Amino acid sequence: MSPGRRPPRGPRHRIAGIVFSAAVLGLGLAGAGPGRAQQIGLLGGWNSASLGDGLDGAMAITCDLLRNELGGTWTYGSSRRAGLFMGAFTEFRISPAVAFRPEIAFAQRGTGYRLDGSGSFGQVGSKVRFKMDYVETALLFAFRVAPPKSGGFAPAVFAGPMGGVKTSARLSMDVLGQSSSTKLGGMNASFFGAVGGVELARVGPHGGSVFVQGRYTLGITNLVDDSSVESKPRDIAILLGATFRMPD
Repeated sequence: MSPGRRPPRGPRHRIAGIVFSAAVLGLGLAGAGPGRAQQIGLLGGWNSASLGDGLDGAMAITCDLLRNELGGTWTYGSSRRAGLFMGAFTEFRISPAVAFRPEIAFAQRGTGYRLDGSGSFGQVGSKVRFKMDYVETALLFAFRVAPPKSGGFAPAVFAGPMGGVKTSARLSMDVLGQSSSTKLGGMNASFFGAVGGVELARVGPHGGSVFVQGRYTLGITNLVDDSSVESKPRDIAILLGATFRMPD
């Protein structure tokens, strides 16, 4: 490599650059105006996780193998994983209608499949679940439809980049009433994506609020370390939370 030339930059480097730029821009804007209200928030609730149809090909191959080995008819169907989402964030008010929210959260992601077989061996049903847990960060910008007022409702929309680091990954199976679980290999250590959603908050007399939130997470990079298999999160979360004004 010749001096002064940078190495080629892959997709992960470009995504990391976008996240870094968003953080610098957001923190700069947040600090641009003195006297802006600063809040902390907690949120949590239910996350409905899916990996789209990226693993359908592997399930179809499994059905073919079972059909060749045992005979009969084998089918599969996918399902979402119901998991937890818990997080905290800090809110920097850029203007009465715009806020910057760096967020950290724990999220359960993955997907599930059911395999059903019928033939001379009778009827057999089994469940396969891919369970992955992540610690994640998001850099969100919230845009309020109307400035929040004490005792009133404040609808908002929000969006921004996010990234997650895998803390665990397991494959669980339930066959003929017998359950087993094993560590799931072949997973990327991290992934990047984007978050968008809507929020409705009830503002309290001291600047804090309680809110309900719906969000959608769209994965940009794969969870599985195999470029031939698309395994990007397609998750929907319904969350409840509260914000608290930090003392001056």
